[in-house]
Amino acid sequence: MSQGIENKIISRIYGRGRGWAFTKTDFVAEFGESNIHQALSSLTKTGKIRRVCRGVYDYPRYSELLNRQLSPDLDQVAHALARKFNWRIQSSGDTALKPKYCRTFLHIPDLPLQKVLPTQTLSSVS
Repeated sequence: MSQGIENKIISRIYGRGRGWAFTKTDFVAEFGESNIHQALSSLTKTGKIRRVCRGVYDYPRYSELLNRQLSPDLDQVAHALARKFNWRIQSSGDTALKPKYCRTFLHIPDLPLQKVLPTQTLSSVS
């Protein structure tokens, strides 16, 4: 039974592509919470997914040039946390006009806007 759930979960992860970050809440509607914990733990042990931080996982990107896994995409991690906690991600100022190069902000209802997880691309560093 859990092997079938594990296969369905990894199929959904593969469908989203490399670099996708997620939490158990992305699967909780379809599977039981304990089944999700077991499946994510098993997939992490086999190296198919990576635990980024407590409760957040990703399907790692791989660089042929570097011959290794790349660091997690912080923008994807921010979106996974936003889905988990029902937050809204909002850019500010000029960065709102350039979403690929923006810093990520999480808006927590009834709290002031807080800066979290700044991201950069190679183009913005040059």
